[in-house]
Amino acid sequence: MESFPHIVGLKQVWFSGSRARKTHRPFSGVDILIEALDNRVAISQINELHEISSLSFLLDVASVDDLKGEFDERVLAERVLLWEWLVELAMRPD
Repeated sequence: MESFPHIVGLKQVWFSGSRARKTHRPFSGVDILIEALDNRVAISQINELHEISSLSFLLDVASVDDLKGEFDERVLAERVLLWEWLVELAMRPD
């Protein structure tokens, strides 16, 4: 999560899938859902960070804008907030 503030335009990140439902297994992949100013750029940056990391799990990243249909309504309903850019905190003077 320390890397999320470095992703350009990233607004929010949620767990989705089995981790959001708390039904994941030890070797389950991680599904995350994002909202960003430019989702394509943010997804690319997240995937690049994951590739150079030492994390061994599979990562699937999708944007809220990619979701359409009945299945995706369930994904939105089950998602769990993982990280959020808090503008008011970022703009506070030290």
